[in-house]
Amino acid sequence: MEEIQSSENKQLQMALFKQRGLDAYLNRDLSKFQERFETLQLLLDKPANNDNYEQAFSIFYDIIDAVPLLYNELNGSDIFRAQTNRPNELFDSQSRISYNKTYPKLIAPGKFNVWYEPMFYGCLPYRPVNDNEYLPPYLTATFETCKELKSRTILLQDFTIGQWKNKSPFHVINLCFDDFHLAHNYELKRANDEYVKDLTENLSGPAGDFVHQLFKYYSELCRTGSNEGSYYILTALFNAIRQYYGNENAEVNGLISCSAATDGVGLNIVLTPEAVDKYLYLNAVLMYRFFLVLPEALKYAAYPCSEIILNHQQIDDFNFTFKEYLIPAERF
Repeated sequence: MEEIQSSENKQLQMALFKQRGLDAYLNRDLSKFQERFETLQLLLDKPANNDNYEQAFSIFYDIIDAVPLLYNELNGSDIFRAQTNRPNELFDSQSRISYNKTYPKLIAPGKFNVWYEPMFYGCLPYRPVNDNEYLPPYLTATFETCKELKSRTILLQDFTIGQWKNKSPFHVINLCFDDFHLAHNYELKRANDEYVKDLTENLSGPAGDFVHQLFKYYSELCRTGSNEGSYYILTALFNAIRQYYGNENAEVNGLISCSAATDGVGLNIVLTPEAVDKYLYLNAVLMYRFFLVLPEALKYAAYPCSEIILNHQQIDDFNFTFKEYLIPAERF
């Protein structure tokens, strides 16, 4: 992906890694880190309570200190986010389709957030290996927002989709080392492979294998994990990342992972509310309709059902008005 830039950041990370002797640290204490990794795996099946969360957080923090993560600059990329509409509902404000800042008490635990904690979940574009197997990010966003689409248990659903753009570059952690997604995304695979190669060239064989295993395990968990156990573990990971890099005076604004709702084809990003307010603006909004094709009920017809509204002046708190639904008669 041209929008994810890592070469300069990678060089700085590698220099820091060697300067601090982290390669020797990981080689020397590998058995300790392997034991902690096994503990993290066991915590997946334990209750999502404060004690288990704090234990996971502490272990992740220690591992991140020995295994630098892929710290990317995001610049110029579109980010798409969708919100479901109730029947005949028309949204008219940016706040209604952004992270939930109005009713935090309604926020349940998510893949990277705890109770009542707002986060901005969006989707990124990439250049696919095969266009026929690519789901555009604005459609990936609808599946992430409405899980019923995947199970085809809803007849009709309208979405309001926002396209967000960068005001300026910002930094995120890339945790998309999932082999299934990377088979579709050759540019990200090349960047990831180069990073792991540079990271492991001064490690022992077993330590290098540990780094590979660690990255892939939690990348795959982002794709396959959909229960309370995986959610609290991934949230502990995200919060440990943010605190560790914050203590190192390196701002982490979000995390990139593959899309669970699209079985790994799509590319997701989670951002903190502060990052959204500081680095993004809502560039365009559009409504989309999904209609289950009957009687087979095996697929949806999906099509725009409104005009596109553009934020030409890049207003921070953008309000808009949809004039009417645009429903092609042949769809019915």
